[in-house]
This record gives sequence, structure tokens and C-alpha cells, in this order.
Amino acid sequence: MLERNATVAAAPDLLTPLVRHLGTGCHPNRDTVANLGAAGFTLQAVETFKPVPKIPLIAPFVTGATRFRRPGDL
Repeated sequence: MLERNATVAAAPDLLTPLVRHLGTGCHPNRDTVANLGAAGFTLQAVETFKPVPKIPLIAPFVTGATRFRRPGDL
């Protein structure tokens, strides 16, 4: 999830290359929920959570269900 505080948001941007390598493709500087909506998915269920044990700078995690919007869907 995207951090709204600019100072805090800079840390994931700087650490993304390392986290992406160690976290099997994780991108902590992306707003996952907004990106799914922009890509044409309807969010049916979304939950954000912090992992246990806590992992600094790459929380919260996002889980949920989506459905691809087809032409004519509301």
C-alpha cells in the first residue's frame, strides 16, 4: 500500500530493489488496491493486514478477491 507521508514513502522507494529480490517480487512502493481498480478489476473483498512477525517497511499486506470488469458491467 502506498504511504501518504512523503518522508515515510521515500524509504520503500529506496528499498524496493532489495525487497523485490528478497520478497519474491514484492513492490512495497505500489498502491496495490488502486492499481487493481485501474487495471479494470472490481474489488469484491479487500483486507489489509500486518504480517506476524512484523516486517518493517513492507506492511501492510493486501489480500482479497477481484473480478475483471467486462464491457457493460457496473
